[in-house]
Amino acid sequence: MQLIPVTRGEREADLAGLAAIEAERRFLDAKYQQQLARLARTSCAEDLTPANIDKHYVREDVACLLRITPDTARGWLADAVDAADHYPELNKTLEAGETTLAHCSAFTRVAIGLTPEQKRRLLDLVIDKARTQTLVEFRQSLAKALLKVRPAEEEQARQDRDASRHMCVRHAMTGTSTLYMELPTEAAVLSAANVEALALEWSRVPGETRTLEQLRVDAATHLLQGGDGAARTIGVNLCVSLSTLSGDDQEPAELDVPLPRSLGGGIVATTPEQARLIATAAEKFRRLVTDPLGQLIDFGRTVYRPPADLARLVRARDRTCTFVHCTRPALRCDLDHRHPWECGGETCELNIDCLCERHHYLKQNTTWRTIVLPDGSRQWASPGGRIYTRPPAVYPVDQTRSGTTDPLFRDRPAPEDHREPQAPDAPPPF
Repeated sequence: MQLIPVTRGEREADLAGLAAIEAERRFLDAKYQQQLARLARTSCAEDLTPANIDKHYVREDVACLLRITPDTARGWLADAVDAADHYPELNKTLEAGETTLAHCSAFTRVAIGLTPEQKRRLLDLVIDKARTQTLVEFRQSLAKALLKVRPAEEEQARQDRDASRHMCVRHAMTGTSTLYMELPTEAAVLSAANVEALALEWSRVPGETRTLEQLRVDAATHLLQGGDGAARTIGVNLCVSLSTLSGDDQEPAELDVPLPRSLGGGIVATTPEQARLIATAAEKFRRLVTDPLGQLIDFGRTVYRPPADLARLVRARDRTCTFVHCTRPALRCDLDHRHPWECGGETCELNIDCLCERHHYLKQNTTWRTIVLPDGSRQWASPGGRIYTRPPAVYPVDQTRSGTTDPLFRDRPAPEDHREPQAPDAPPPF
């Protein structure tokens, strides 16, 4: 295959064309949803319950026209009607090209079973997130918001599922079997962390030929059969406000799991009661306690053995790679000097960012540039001059002393970067 040289202008034109097509697609997705709702409304008059939609057989018309199953058509019709009746603002953001149909569908799924008032509050908490976050990040925000909208019901659901924890084995005809377990989240992430640590330790042994997936299975089997674990474990952070730990409020907390997504990695929202239970696990978790501004005030130094202070602080602050929309856990990232050390840059918190290997190379070997704004956001400028903003990582907030109106989802103030922000075409700040 012959590579065709592309100029910067041609590349930017292609990107602009792609953006225009994506905006048009989102507009059509919104019209698609509106047409489904209109079809249900004209077929079923005022009674738009799923049972009445079924009675008028409108789903069969839709299924035949779109070549989908009747059950799929019923779901689409119900989602479109629900969106039109309870949260039209979300569809307006889709029509304006500010979000995607996948974001809208994620919201609809979470909102099933909520009262109209709860749906309204849930939308108020996440509508801005739908405009700026990736689908993965938006689902995390939805999970956190749901805990805030109906904390008692979610805690009861957690206790019910905990009481029904179970394990089963399913055998295949090929001589292999699948082991399933449903267990508390804190137990699951700790188990996965121990498995991953042992698998990584084995992968470094000279002559090892197994894939990482094979090593994970073998490590899990080894541990379940009573074998020794890895010399060094992978720490899981519990991010919780001081007021939640003390029982003064019922704000959701988070587990920050530095594992691949297939092993449950990422930010996992937890109920306040679950967070208090986890906090008693002593050495099993690194407890990160926050103040009314959402900034870290306790790294558990008197309780848990920390790694190097600076590395731990930066990784805890950034949580993931700081490139736009990258979700690689900070534990798996390089610590990059924003202003190079050999050029006089200091090894301090204000000059160090977490960057995954790919985006570290991108920063070093291309003309992508980054600056940090006073609120902790990072602005990345592409070679063509496009500006992309990455908001700072936000921790749970001690709302008993916070003056914010929405402490769960407000932007966290960060230490100011005293250098003047530079234009995208200015000399790089490193």
